[in-house]
Amino acid sequence: MNDGHRTGIPEVDSLIDAADRARIEGWNLAVVGTAESTVADARLSDIAGHQKAARQRWATAQNRLAEARKIGDKSEIAAAHRHETAAYREFDAISQGVIAEAFGIVAASTEGLGRQLDQLQLTDAAEAAVLAALRPRWR
Repeated sequence: MNDGHRTGIPEVDSLIDAADRARIEGWNLAVVGTAESTVADARLSDIAGHQKAARQRWATAQNRLAEARKIGDKSEIAAAHRHETAAYREFDAISQGVIAEAFGIVAASTEGLGRQLDQLQLTDAAEAAVLAALRPRWR
C-alpha cells in the first residue's frame, strides 16, 4: 500500500499488498480487543462490587443472628434467622449470576484473543510469502 515498499515486480508487490492488508487487519483486531478488554474489566469490577455488597449484607445478617442468640429472645432469633437466610439466598443468587457472567466475559475475551492469534499467523504467513518471493532475487 505504501509505494516505498514496492519492488516493481507485480507478483511480489501483490504479496506485499496482501501482507499489508493482513497486518492492518491484525492492528484493527488489536484495537477492538483493547476496547473490549477495557469494557470487560469495568464490567467485571462492577459485578464484583455487587457480589461484595451482597456478601456484606449476609455478614451483617449473620452478626444480627449471633447477637439475637446471645440475647436469647426466641422471636428475635427466628426473625434474625429468616433475615440471615434471605441474605444468604440473595448472596448466593448474585454470586451464581456473577460467576456465569464472568465466565461469559472470559470466554468472549478468549475468543477475541484467538482471532488475534489467527490473524497474527496469517500476517506471519503473508510476510513469509513476501520473503520467499524475494529470496531468489537476493542471490
